[in-house]
Amino acid sequence: MNKFIYKSGLKLKNELSSLRFYLINLVYLIIYFAIVLAFYLVNKQHWDYAKMIDAFSVPAFVTFLISLFALIIKLGYFEKTFSKFKIALNNFSDSREQKELKKMSNEHKRKYLEKKEEIRKKQELQKALHPKTKFPFVFASTIYFIISIVFIIVIYA
Repeated sequence: MNKFIYKSGLKLKNELSSLRFYLINLVYLIIYFAIVLAFYLVNKQHWDYAKMIDAFSVPAFVTFLISLFALIIKLGYFEKTFSKFKIALNNFSDSREQKELKKMSNEHKRKYLEKKEEIRKKQELQKALHPKTKFPFVFASTIYFIISIVFIIVIYA
């Protein structure tokens, strides 16, 4: 049990210290404050307590829905759509590369293919060292869900 808690703590520390985590959550924070600012600018002539609550609760709920949609995409519910798009993009890239290879001499082809293989190996190593997780999306969805629930309680209390 202690080993599990220790490993979970290390994983959480690693997730919270990654730049990707902060960038993803910064994007959601910017979305939230942009909606707050837009709501304020639209309603600044008739500003009262109810409008102020709305100015913070509506953006929290909208940001929660956006983060939930991003999480659903990340979990793979639209996997077929994105896989078809990736296949089409790869086919286009391969056909363009084949056209370029036909124009090259044999020596240039060999150097180009070696360099491409080296880049592919580096990318695989990078993916193995720093795997992308769903934690930032789950974290953002959870935070904005909690904020939305708090505002719902404040509004209806």
